[in-house]
Formats: sequence, C-alpha cells, structure tokens
Amino acid sequence: MSQSLNNPLDFAFRSSWLKWLVERATRLHVVKQWYQDWLENDLPQRSLDNPQIGSEFLDYTLGRLNAGTVVLNEAPCAIKPTGAQLFVANHPLGGLDGMLLTQYLLKLRPDLKVLTNELLLAFPEFKHLFVGVDVLNPNKQRENAKGIRAINQHLKAGGAVLIFPAGTVSELKLSQMKISDAPWHELVAKLQRKHQVDCTPIFVEAKNNIPFYVSGLIHKRLRTVFLLRAMLANKGIRMPIRIGNTITAQEVASLRDGRAHTDFLRLCCESLQSKPHKPKTRQVSSIKGNANREKLIAHHQQLDEYLLVEQGDFAVYCAPHAKMGCVMQQISISRELTFRAVDEGTGKELDSDGFDPYYWHLWVWDKQAHTVVGGYRMAKVDELINQHGVKRLYSNSLYNYDPSFIAKLQNSVEVGRSFIVPEYQKHPRALDMLWKGIGAYMVKNPQYHTIFGCVSISSQYSQMARSLLADTFAYHYATDKAVTKLVKPRKPLKNNYKPWSDALLQSMAEIPIINKLIGRLDAGKTVPVLIRHYLALNGKFISFTVNSSFNNSLDGLITVDLRCAPDKYVKRYLGKQGAEQFKIKWGLQDAA
Repeated sequence: MSQSLNNPLDFAFRSSWLKWLVERATRLHVVKQWYQDWLENDLPQRSLDNPQIGSEFLDYTLGRLNAGTVVLNEAPCAIKPTGAQLFVANHPLGGLDGMLLTQYLLKLRPDLKVLTNELLLAFPEFKHLFVGVDVLNPNKQRENAKGIRAINQHLKAGGAVLIFPAGTVSELKLSQMKISDAPWHELVAKLQRKHQVDCTPIFVEAKNNIPFYVSGLIHKRLRTVFLLRAMLANKGIRMPIRIGNTITAQEVASLRDGRAHTDFLRLCCESLQSKPHKPKTRQVSSIKGNANREKLIAHHQQLDEYLLVEQGDFAVYCAPHAKMGCVMQQISISRELTFRAVDEGTGKELDSDGFDPYYWHLWVWDKQAHTVVGGYRMAKVDELINQHGVKRLYSNSLYNYDPSFIAKLQNSVEVGRSFIVPEYQKHPRALDMLWKGIGAYMVKNPQYHTIFGCVSISSQYSQMARSLLADTFAYHYATDKAVTKLVKPRKPLKNNYKPWSDALLQSMAEIPIINKLIGRLDAGKTVPVLIRHYLALNGKFISFTVNSSFNNSLDGLITVDLRCAPDKYVKRYLGKQGAEQFKIKWGLQDAA
C-alpha cells in the first residue's frame, strides 16, 4: 500500500554541519536511517489503519536493536487473559523499557494500551497502541484530559493498560547513591480506585550506562538528548523483568489518600527488584545440649518461694541469678535455640552474657513435660542502677541515655530476652502465662507501674521492611518527643532510600494494613508477635538501634505504662484483685 510519510526524526537545523554534529553526538542518524528503511521497505506492505501496525513496528524496531525480554519470575495468575487490568512498572531505561515491556505484554494482552509521552506519539504507527498523557507537564491539561478519557473508556470496556507512573526515566540520586524513579504520579491510584481493577506490578532490572545518568546530573534536558544514545548502547539487551502478585482493589481500599495508595503500588513494584531476602550466613557454635532433666526437676522443687503463679500444667517462677543453678543453664540454651531459629541469638553454644547475673529471671515451667516453655529477664531499674550503675542496664549497651531519661525510669522494670521455645510458640497459653507472671511480679512490687526494654526485628526481614516498620512505629506508636530526644541509638539503622511518604505512613495505623504491606516486601512476614502484644498494651516506641551482638537484629526500645494499658489486659495479667490494688495505688487519672 502506498503511503507518504515524513520521517519524524528528520529535524530541521540552521546549518547542515550543525545537523551533522548533533545527529552524530546523539546517534540520531542511526535511528533515523532505521525509520527510513521502514518507510521504504516495510511500511508499503502494511496499513496505518491496521490496529496491529503498532505491534509490527515495535517488532521491527526491537529487531534492529536485537533486544528482547527475559522473565526472571512471574507470580501465578499475575496476567489475566481478559478483563480490565492495570500494569505498573519502574522506568530505568526510558523508551527502550517501554517498548520491550509493551512487546512482551502484547503477546498476552493484545488489547493493551500504553500511557506514554509525546516522544513516541511522533510515530503514526503507534496511534492505536500508545495514549499520550504527559503527567509531568501542567501546560498540557487539555491534551492530557483527552488521553485520560481514552484510558478510562478502555478500562471500562475491560481492556488492559500499562503505566510508567514516574513519567520519566529513572535518575541517579547522589544522596542515596542509587538509580531510582522520580516520585510516582497518583493517576494510577485514581484509575484503580475508580474502576476497581486489579493492578500487577512489574520491576525492570536494567540500567542505562553511567554517562547517561551523569548527563542527567548536569541537566535533565541533556539526559533526554542522550536517551537515543543510551538506547543504542543497550543493543542486544535481554531486559530482565520480575512480575509480582496482583494487587486487588480491595487490598488497597483502606488507603483512601491517593499518595498513600500510589506509594503502596510503588513499594510492591520495588520489592520485586531482587531475589527473596536471605540473611547473611555467619559462623556459629553448636548449641549446648539440654541440662539434665532430673536435676531440673529437683532444682524446681527448691524454688517454691519464687513461684509466682500456677495454671494447669504451667508454673511461672521468678528468681535471682544466684538461685537459678541448672535452670539458668537451660534457659540460656533455650534462648539460643529460639533466637537462632529466626536468625538472631549470639551464635555461641548458649545465650548468656555479662548482664544475666544482675537480673532476675522469669520463666514458665511445664510441670508435666518437665521443660522450660519461655521466659524473660527483669530488673528493677532504680535498684540496679543504685547498686551497680547504669552500665549494668542492658538497654544502655544499645542506647545512650541522657541523665534526665534515667531519672524517668525510677518506677520502671526493664524486661528483655523474651522467648518462647519453638515447640510452644503455637500454644494458646504460652505467651499468656508469661504475662501473667509479669503481672504477678508487678503486684508483688507495687512501686512500679511501667515496663520497658528492647524488642527485636530479626535480620530475616529485609532492610526495606525493617526501615518501613521502624518509620511506621515511630509515626503511630512513638512516645513523647520530649522523651525520644533523650535517647540516642548507638548504631542507628541506615537506609537512605525510603520510597514512601508521610501519607503512606499515616494510612498504616492498623496492624492488618502494616502486615499487608510487609508481606508484600517480605513474603510471609508480618509484624512480630511480641511487638503486636506490646502495642495492644498501648506500648510506645522510643527509638531503634541495630544490635550487632545479636546478629544485627533491629532492636526497638519500647515502654509499656500499665496505667495506660487497656483495662481488660490489666485485669487479665494482674488478676482482678491485683488490678484493683494497682488502680488504688496509681489511678488511671495519673497516667503519663
């Protein structure tokens, strides 16, 4: 079919030598010749009115580049054969990743439409495939409105749409020393909410060459000029992509703010950028064998004065280190076994340190199985500091305390090294009995109303997940700023790259919502059980630090003022009579 078209890459210049210079500098002359070959040899056998012309032109262009796509992994049912669906992706290469991803998706969704800027729309072959929406240009509202209407109509008709929400190629950010997308535009969130459609995230694991990103540091327009050059430098590429689990409209229904919704989609996309997180391996000692069972039974018979509470087969004791004997050894073994199972622990044959002798130890004992179920170590802060100094306070080894903060701890008990052995972690009463033991301890020591200490997030969680958890807890569950400024972590968590806004953090006020996003970042992970328990007691975080002696776990310093805890928990753990005595002693009206 005879069709007369001009070459959209044949730009006019004031002089021929300037044209020659610019075309060689940008390598525009190469791509211009490719298009000229298409016009003369391929297009005459085709029709611009054929909806397949865009796909055919893509195949031609990418064939000249010898470029293709390789799928590293694909979530089950991520791409539906029919029905309205959104696809979102990062934009590290610019035009090339857009063309390659379009080519790949067209094989699965021939009805695909792609939001793009005016650069690709200069080619008439793409008029059926690409829809022009320049979200970064406020001066093109009329053109954008037309494109958005077309996309809305396509989704309403059950079509598929690919969007690069950054709207521009990824850039090098020196502050983070990372190549990443610009902030994502909220259009994708608006479309998902309006049409109640599934959205599938796709991560492109590719980069342009370093000179391209350096040019962007000089000027963004210079980066645009060199986009063709970067594309040709990727000749022969097999662009790796990862396709994630579909995000349903119902899953993000609680994210009513457009910014929060968009950040959620971006995090789901960027969580695909690497293989599932695996903690670094470390050299560890073999865990010491369990203490002699008969000796454990006999020693428990000598600890009646330290018995706090009994219920069914469980008994809870709390005794000073000097009275523990072989029980302390078994607790140290059980702690290391439990912590190592989640990539925490000391890595030694048992979990014992220089703080143990200065603490009392609370543990649950199964009277029938004759085994340690779980435990804590505890210290009355005022007594420990007065007798041995603040250096014997475990949390002080992880945080620098202002003297005025220490003064605030006079009515506090530090707790830590909490564990429940793996065999009992699903037992419905194991954690409950531990806390009934703590409650009984508080009743016996009525001068204390607050417990505080470190709670850990293991290195099984990725850096991004741990950083997001820390930021979320600091946003919703932090103590007063007047207190937080008195505590400094000795080894702060470092993560300069945080692709989330305050809007997303604000929307993550409920544990189920946090769990949903953390599960996206780290498959199968949720907020740790003990943290959920502390927060249910109205616990407040003070700070976070990395614990290098505990396999680099992220330790949050948390405080639980029982005067502020929900009444049902106070009654449950202190008992009805103990709760009444506690109220008389302190009164909820005195809550801090």
